[in-house]
Amino acid sequence: MSFSYISCILLFSLQRSYCSGPEVVEEPYHTHVVPAVPVEPAPAPYVEPAPVPVIPTKVVEPVPVPVVPAKVVVPAP
Repeated sequence: MSFSYISCILLFSLQRSYCSGPEVVEEPYHTHVVPAVPVEPAPAPYVEPAPVPVIPTKVVEPVPVPVVPAKVVVPAP
């Protein structure tokens, strides 16, 4: 037998077994009935928020301006 003949037979048998699928054995309806249970997604783990850094702000106090009395020029008589 040639190699191509053997490979053809192997491919044909594999294709038949692959395409036929698993054999289905019919059972009575009342046995092995499992109700579908909805699967809830797992809650995300709690992640503590990172602390917000407190940046101290520089408080600028107003500098008092000295009041200089204005010189009153009195014209000479």
